[in-house]
Amino acid sequence: MKNNHFIVIIDIIKRQAIKMSENQYEVKAYRWVILGMFMIVGALTQLLWINFAPIRTAASAYYGVAPETIDFLSLIFMIVFIGLTIPSSWLIDTKGFKVGAGIGAILTGVFGLLRIFAGNNFVLVFIFQTCIALGQPFILNAISKLSAQWFPEGERAIATGLGTMSLFIGILLGMLLPLILYGFGGVPVVVLVIGIISVAGMILFLIFVKEKPDKPPGPAAIEEKTFVWEGIKKLIKMRDFWILMILFLIGVGGFNAIATFIEPLVGTRGDAGVIGALIIVGGIFGAFVMSALSDKYRKRKIFIIISVGVAIPLLICITYIPLYSVLIVISIILGFFLMSSLPIGLEFAAEQTAPVPEGTSNGILMMMGQIGGIVLILSFMDFTSTNFPIAMMIIVILTAIAFVICLFLKERPITPNKA
Repeated sequence: MKNNHFIVIIDIIKRQAIKMSENQYEVKAYRWVILGMFMIVGALTQLLWINFAPIRTAASAYYGVAPETIDFLSLIFMIVFIGLTIPSSWLIDTKGFKVGAGIGAILTGVFGLLRIFAGNNFVLVFIFQTCIALGQPFILNAISKLSAQWFPEGERAIATGLGTMSLFIGILLGMLLPLILYGFGGVPVVVLVIGIISVAGMILFLIFVKEKPDKPPGPAAIEEKTFVWEGIKKLIKMRDFWILMILFLIGVGGFNAIATFIEPLVGTRGDAGVIGALIIVGGIFGAFVMSALSDKYRKRKIFIIISVGVAIPLLICITYIPLYSVLIVISIILGFFLMSSLPIGLEFAAEQTAPVPEGTSNGILMMMGQIGGIVLILSFMDFTSTNFPIAMMIIVILTAIAFVICLFLKERPITPNKA
């Protein structure tokens, strides 16, 4: 009889322990609000980065400088990103997602608004644009941290995918919105409207964003993290992270080069602006669909291989196909696969390099992409429409190298989403 009571007591203790373990984690619906606020400021920083590119000639006339000088309003973002990647990653990892991304949101909103008061003073606009650029790494390097703190492991790729998708949306808006606004009053109206939108996005972010939920969404969210410098030491010893750095150097760098030189790439075959926009539209859908599939099947490597592999023949097609109608279709498909590998790669890195802080791995990979972009852009500056296929074949060869390299990646199992 006493033994039966003892067994009952043990059973009650076990059940209570299981119940307490289950109550330790909770997936909050508010995670989508947090992600939405990040997507707003993420899109804004990209909008402000590229907004002078589609009105380059008009902007050069308004500010009284050469068109090539206007290009530095965009190039400064890549240069600043390299210098601030490690400091911004350290801040995100030590002070948290809200503080890190909040600094980026404030710099984006405040200096996006201040551009209104610069008038046609190019030096002042360049200073304000540089200050906006200072905020970009604080935002871009925070997406993996957000995913880790708010989303269960089975939803992290889609969260990172949506966050990355917002960057593509920002680029798309940066290509289209200035052209629309310019017709209502020239460069001043473009700067005015985008400045108001920027400060509105900053205010929304600061009001609604929280650092982390009361209860973590899963065990991975409370894993003990290493300090940033210790994390960097661990990263450089990881073979897979070296592979990812090369992939980002080639992949993001190649995309930045294609986006910058879309006009000589398309040449007389059609409207370069439309082709550039369609590549980004394809990327928006790709970032969502491929990330969702990656979460569903709990795989990362295979989707990276598919994205990079399919991009190779598409890059060749977009270089040589003469028919504009076919070029439109190829552009959408190219964007779908080429750009979808970015969010999956970021989440793959965060999972494979734990307990290294997400901001550290995220920041270093994004920095490699910026370095690749600067190198390729500077290398291709002398190419024209007649010889730009040579530049594209260089990108094709580099992408083929990336495809071979990504075959050597290894991944660990992903915990199924039980939320």
